[in-house]
Amino acid sequence: MKTQRATQRRSSYLLNPIVDDYNIRDKEFYNRVKHVSAYTDLQSEWVKRFAWLPKHSDITNERIWLTNYYEYVITMDMNGTVPHKSKDWRMVYTRDEYIAKKLTGEIK
Repeated sequence: MKTQRATQRRSSYLLNPIVDDYNIRDKEFYNRVKHVSAYTDLQSEWVKRFAWLPKHSDITNERIWLTNYYEYVITMDMNGTVPHKSKDWRMVYTRDEYIAKKLTGEIK
């Protein structure tokens, strides 16, 4: 029997069945494990702001300036995904677009 070099041997830590996740082949175990989205909900909020500088709506590309507008801020979506480049996703809505969403029942 050939002996393996020290770098090729599996460490005793990985041979421990409690620690080694690769040794778990129990189908019942995998059925009990839930995806992260089962534990998370959409985390979002509406923020009312004033446009001191010109902005554009993300929906209609309408210019917003010297009036109130609304930002829909999402910090975690329904799948448990978080933004990578910043701390949140932001969508800009005009006052009329926000009111239309309220009237159609899309916003609580």
